[in-house]
Amino acid sequence: TKPGNKEDGKLIAKEMKAEGRVSLKHYKFYLNSMNIWLFILVVLLFLIAEGFKVGGNLVLAYWTENFDSSTNWNYIGYYSIFAVTCSLFGMVSQIGCQYRAAAASQKLHQSLMDKTMHAPMNFFETTPIGRILNRFTSDLDVVDAKIPQQLKSFLRDITMIIGTFTLVTGITPLFLVPLVAISICYGFLQVYFTRTRRQVKRLESIAKSPIFSHFSETIVGAPTIRAFGQQERFYKKSESK
Repeated sequence: TKPGNKEDGKLIAKEMKAEGRVSLKHYKFYLNSMNIWLFILVVLLFLIAEGFKVGGNLVLAYWTENFDSSTNWNYIGYYSIFAVTCSLFGMVSQIGCQYRAAAASQKLHQSLMDKTMHAPMNFFETTPIGRILNRFTSDLDVVDAKIPQQLKSFLRDITMIIGTFTLVTGITPLFLVPLVAISICYGFLQVYFTRTRRQVKRLESIAKSPIFSHFSETIVGAPTIRAFGQQERFYKKSESK
C-alpha cells in the first residue's frame, strides 16, 4: 500500500496489487522459515516412498510374468515388504511436510505480528483496519491451510511423475522422443495458467480489505448508526462491497 498523497488531500491511498511473477526472495524466505535442511529431508522421504512403490510394482510385474505356484508366498512376502515400507515412508513424509509447513506458518505469523506491533503511528493512520485484518485472517489462512495442502499434493505428484518417468524410460527409451514436444506444450499451458491464476488471486486478496474495513467500522459505530436510524443504508453498503 502506498502512502496517501498530500497534494490530493487523501490520507489513505488505494490498495495496490503486485504485478508480474512472484519474486524468488519470497520462495527463499518461506523455505528458510520451514528450515530448508529439514524440508530437503522431507523431500527425500517422498522420493524413498515412491521408490518402494515402484519396486512393489516391478515385483508384481515379474511375479505375473514368471508365475509359479511354488514361489507364490515368496513374491507375496516381497510385495508385502515393499507395500508396508512404502506406506510407512509415505505416512512419515506427509506428517513431516505438515510439521514443516506449520513451522513456517508460525514464523510468518510471528514476523507479521512483530512488524505490526512495532509499526509507527502514521502506519495506522494511513492504513485502514480492514487491510490489517485481511493480512491476519485471509492471507494467513492461505499460509496455514492452503499452502500446506498444495505443497503435499505437489511433492506427492512430482515424485510420482519422477518414478513413472524413470520406470517407463527404463523399459521403453523411445518414450523420450514424444516427451520433448509434450513438455513444450505443457510448459506453455502452465505459464498461461499461472499468470492468470496469480492475478486473480491478487485481485481476490485486495478485494476483501474494504469488506473488513466496513464491517469493523460498522461494529465500532453501531450505537451512532442506530441513533440516526441508518441501519438499512449500512446493510445495503455492506452488500454492495
